[in-house]
Amino acid sequence: MRLFICIAIPVEVRRQIFLLARDMQKYAPGKYVSEDMYHITLAYIGESDDEMRCKAQECAKACAGEFMPCALVPGKPGYFGNRSNSILYLNVQGGEALQPVSSVLRRLLTASGLPFDPKPLNPHITLARHANAVDRLFEATVNVPGFTAEGVTLFNSCRIDGVLRYVPLFFAPFHKQR
Repeated sequence: MRLFICIAIPVEVRRQIFLLARDMQKYAPGKYVSEDMYHITLAYIGESDDEMRCKAQECAKACAGEFMPCALVPGKPGYFGNRSNSILYLNVQGGEALQPVSSVLRRLLTASGLPFDPKPLNPHITLARHANAVDRLFEATVNVPGFTAEGVTLFNSCRIDGVLRYVPLFFAPFHKQR
């Protein structure tokens, strides 16, 4: 199983992101991800066994206990890589609140002996891969509602009937008191 810990995005917000992405696809071709795969990655762990999954779950739970829910808003489009073969994404307003969450989570993962991708956190929602990041994308009006991040979710990235899916394995709610 390939594990990652993220902020899951509510269904109604994912739907609005999907509608925006569908409009973008008309003038910015690429391989767009399905609506049910939108999330904000905090730590990508990768290939894991059951013991590692249990450790990752405990890390997620311990991390979430140190934070309160936070407001996030899908923002302007951006891209990673070469414009003609890029990863398109929406940035996340309020994403700076996720920096300490990611830092604590990564500290806990390290203490548990779990590997993770060390790239710095850049809160975003991936829309497409192998896309053409045309100028028109950056003129788009983004009217996607904000949401409250209520906790962190451990997901398994796997193929089901040949289709890549993200299967939630565990949810840890934020619950630190003010």
